[in-house]
Amino acid sequence: MIRATGLCLLLLAAVAAAGEPPTAHGCFQDGQIYVKHGKFAEALDSFKTAAKMEPDNKVYAGRAMMISRVLKARKYVETAKVDVKWEKVAISLHAFYVREGVLAEAVKLDRKVYAGRPSATTAALLAETLLESKKNEEARKHLAGLAKEHKDLQNRIYEGIALARLRKSDEAKKLEKALAIPADTRPGILYDLARLQALNGEANKATSTLTKCFAALPAKSQAPLREKAKACTDFFFIAKSPGFAAALATPSKVTESDCSGGSGCGSCPDREKCAPETKSGS
Repeated sequence: MIRATGLCLLLLAAVAAAGEPPTAHGCFQDGQIYVKHGKFAEALDSFKTAAKMEPDNKVYAGRAMMISRVLKARKYVETAKVDVKWEKVAISLHAFYVREGVLAEAVKLDRKVYAGRPSATTAALLAETLLESKKNEEARKHLAGLAKEHKDLQNRIYEGIALARLRKSDEAKKLEKALAIPADTRPGILYDLARLQALNGEANKATSTLTKCFAALPAKSQAPLREKAKACTDFFFIAKSPGFAAALATPSKVTESDCSGGSGCGSCPDREKCAPETKSGS
C-alpha cells in the first residue's frame, strides 16, 4: 500500500510538471540541445522565445542573434558562388561548428570547402574536424594524399597525429623527426606538435613544447586552451604528470591583441590581418 501510494504521488507530480508553462531558462536550454544536434532553425525559435520572455537577458538575445547569423551563413554556403568571400564565410561557419562541438556538420562542410577551394588551409580544416571526430583513418588518407604544396607544417603534424592514433608508431616518429620547427612557430601549431610528441611517448618534449605554446599565447586565450588540453586524450599518458600541469600554468609573455582570442588562427577569417607576433595559433 505504501509503495502504491508513493507511485501515485510520483505520477501526480509528473503530470503537474508536464502542465507547467515553459520558462525562459528552459527554452534556452532546449535551444542549446538543438544546436548540439545541428537543428539550428529549432534552436533559433527556442532562443527567440527565451529572449521574448526575458527581454533584458542579453545572453538569450545574443544567442538568438548568433544562430540567426549561422542560418544565413549556411544558406550562403549552399547557394553562393564558390570564391574568396564564400571561403571566408565557410571558414567562419567551420569555427562555429568546432567551437560548439557540432562535428558532423563541420566534417560535411569542410569536405565541401576543400573540394571547392583546395589549399593548405582548407586541407587543415578538414583534417582538424576528422581528427576531432576520431575519424583517424580517413584523416590519414586525406593528409597522405595532399598535393606537395598543401603539405605544410600544420598538415604534416596532423598526419603524424593520425598515424600515432592508428598505432603506426614507427611512421609517426619518423615523420616527427623530419619536421623542421621554426623559432617563430605559432602557438596553435606548437599545441598540435605537443600532442604528437605525447602520442609518440616523448613526455619531456611534449611538456617543453606546451610550455612554449602557452608562453606565446595571449593571456585571454590561455584558459580555453588549458581546458581543451586537459580534456584531450592525446595527452592521456602525461596528463597527471607535474610537468604537464606546470606547462599549462605557464604565464603569457605576449601583449594582448584585439583578435578573437581563439586557440588557433586557422579558423579565423581575420587571420591574414594579424601581425605574425600577434597570431594566436595555427
